[in-house]
Amino acid sequence: MLFARLSLIALVTTLVSTVAGLKVISPGGSTLWWVANSDNTLIWDCSDKTHDQFNVVIANSNPSVLVAPLPIIPTLYNYVCSKLILATQLNVAAATGYTIQLTNIFNNTDIYASSEPFEIKPVGSVYPDPSATPGHGGSSGTPSSTSGSSKPSSTTSGGNGSKSGGSKNTLSALGAFAAIVVGVITA
Repeated sequence: MLFARLSLIALVTTLVSTVAGLKVISPGGSTLWWVANSDNTLIWDCSDKTHDQFNVVIANSNPSVLVAPLPIIPTLYNYVCSKLILATQLNVAAATGYTIQLTNIFNNTDIYASSEPFEIKPVGSVYPDPSATPGHGGSSGTPSSTSGSSKPSSTTSGGNGSKSGGSKNTLSALGAFAAIVVGVITA
């Protein structure tokens, strides 16, 4: 009986930790790339409040492209939701296999979230289509407007909130489920 209760607690903990946490929305994947030596926008789902602040680091799976993860922005606050990365802040080669990591402000090896692998395309390439960005037109999070460049305009608008409560509702449901499980365990 005790083993069954502990297994149930482990399952609930896994579910909550899987749903909870920061998530990099853009860049990532084959449809959300950045352009080398250009202003690019980073967007994350700021509806989760697990981490109030984090560092932004770029990494590459190929050590001949980037030997070690490179810090881009120290101490960025979660509530900001998006950040314009200026061309002067990021000096890396056009290549595939990059990831953006949101890390602990005191330890960049403690990674809170990582983007899907993405490409940094050569200078002069076009930016992704605005419709490729999750969150554009009503998905999770509401990225704040970025200023200073109109190039990556596809990533500066957020949704109307029609789906923005999704992760919060899921977390609420999991919290209620956890309360029931704790009640069963203590009974």
